[in-house]
Amino acid sequence: PDVDPIADGRIVKAACAPGFFRTSEVDGTPDSLIRNRYRCDHVSSASSIGTANLVAMNNTVVDHCKPMSCQGSVLLNLNLQVDFKETYRNRIDPNREYLFGESIPVECKTGYVKITNRTDINSTIDCRQNALKPNEGQWDPIFCTPVGCNKSAMSGAYDYNTMQMYKAYDRLKDRTYTSSETHMFPYYPNTVYVRCSTPGQFFRDRKYDKTFQCNLVPNSTIEATWSPVEGTLESSMQCQPITCLTNELVAMSYRATIQDYLTKGNFNSSVTLTDDTGLETKVPLKDFLSASEYKYTVSVRFDCQSGFAMSTVNDTTGKFMSVSSMQTSCSSVGSWNKIISECISENLTICPCNAGDLDSEMTMI
Repeated sequence: PDVDPIADGRIVKAACAPGFFRTSEVDGTPDSLIRNRYRCDHVSSASSIGTANLVAMNNTVVDHCKPMSCQGSVLLNLNLQVDFKETYRNRIDPNREYLFGESIPVECKTGYVKITNRTDINSTIDCRQNALKPNEGQWDPIFCTPVGCNKSAMSGAYDYNTMQMYKAYDRLKDRTYTSSETHMFPYYPNTVYVRCSTPGQFFRDRKYDKTFQCNLVPNSTIEATWSPVEGTLESSMQCQPITCLTNELVAMSYRATIQDYLTKGNFNSSVTLTDDTGLETKVPLKDFLSASEYKYTVSVRFDCQSGFAMSTVNDTTGKFMSVSSMQTSCSSVGSWNKIISECISENLTICPCNAGDLDSEMTMI
């Protein structure tokens, strides 16, 4: 090949080509100022401009370059943390020395592609030269990487402005990726969890999480697409403020008839609403019940009529006790933190037992 000319008198060092080494470079022999060096010597001529040749310095011996190699047995014993199909081991001759530049063909696992060519499932393990020990070869795998899913193509349901992927789970390697590893999320075979990015919001179907899996496209080994996990409704993927449903203020068995339960259940005809600023407002009970839901942080207090009381659990003792009023709040999980029990005559005795000794729903007789 063409090289730059070397000026008369200039000294150059003879270097080995890639894949070769000199014993003197690895056995600790000091590198003198003349060893393995040439000088450009010009010889003049009366009839021409003369000639120039590279001459070994002081007639010293220029060490020969020897080829390095990689051992097949070494590769078989390596615990390669790579996503290759194990069949590559069948192609390795443990008794052979592989020369620099030789390769072992490998096939990526299903769902993985060559990192330097994402349309190819075939890769190689190459015999390379150790940069620190040039007389030694080292096996250099060209890694396989998972097939990726396009986050923006999540069935058109993912909104960058209102949602965030906050966790991913590799269901084959049993590994979880956190919010600090988002670069690992959109790849096969991960399951990705999506939530609303604004605090105090959930999805329209009152769920806090949507779950998608990055799966291979049918009959393809190099393409993947998002698939909603069972229970994830893409049509409901709109974020909205967290609310609590009005009919969930009472036990399950009374929710269908909450109007009658509260208006005919010896409660006062009005309730007290408290907003997140602490402002209290008296609202007629019927007006309160006309709204199907109330936003997160709202509290409501129910009062029994004179001569009646509700039973609730004492937070300190865990026993039932009698109270004339009860306040419950809409919590951040979209449910009321207390269920409103019915107002019964104060002449009836409240069970002195622990709350845990009874079923969660009881009918007062």
